[in-house]
Amino acid sequence: MEKINARELKDLFIEIKYGNKIAFEKLYLIDKEKLPNRNESSWLYSITKNETEDKLRNKKYSIDVNSSLNFINGRTNEKVYYDEMKIGYYIDTYTYKKSKAISILSNIKGEELRKELIKNLTLEDSPYLTVSPIGTNIEIINSNKAILTITFEDLIPDYNVDGGKFEMKVEINSNTVIERKGGRNKIEQLKDADLNIIKIRLDKNTINNEIPIATYFMSSDGN
Repeated sequence: MEKINARELKDLFIEIKYGNKIAFEKLYLIDKEKLPNRNESSWLYSITKNETEDKLRNKKYSIDVNSSLNFINGRTNEKVYYDEMKIGYYIDTYTYKKSKAISILSNIKGEELRKELIKNLTLEDSPYLTVSPIGTNIEIINSNKAILTITFEDLIPDYNVDGGKFEMKVEINSNTVIERKGGRNKIEQLKDADLNIIKIRLDKNTINNEIPIATYFMSSDGN
């Protein structure tokens, strides 16, 4: 398949620079197979995409109170009502195509933000990857239980500067699905797991426990 060329990208960049709404859609609908991956075209695609995101990030919306649109919390997937929205909240219309709802991301901090990010860790299909934990330590208790320490923070900081960085302990037990290369999915084998990039899913019924339980764990040396 023929890649999109530099001339096409330059034209698209100019259109986006001057606020052509159709140009925004053109960029996001480009077939992934046509995206450039080297030379000038790759660089042009990067700056064009950045310009698009900058325009969208700084766009201001007004919402009709009588609108039939659905709104969801982009971190928790919970329904958001019109009267719960505040000035400064981030509104993303691009999630409407996937979930038929507009995502709202509030500029909250501290404990309020921590609770929303933990809820995000319970979701199987979140509209946003708003939290990506990093493991800092794992303690093997026995063959059926390990305690993982993680740090995490908001991954979309442009609208929520200095929201906070958090730490928590998570229990991995015999019911946790563990994915690592070579079938190393035993709890006692986690002592050598690479914790820099991990994926976990928490049991939603345990997130208020002192140590929530993970239903799924994958490390960066996993599949």
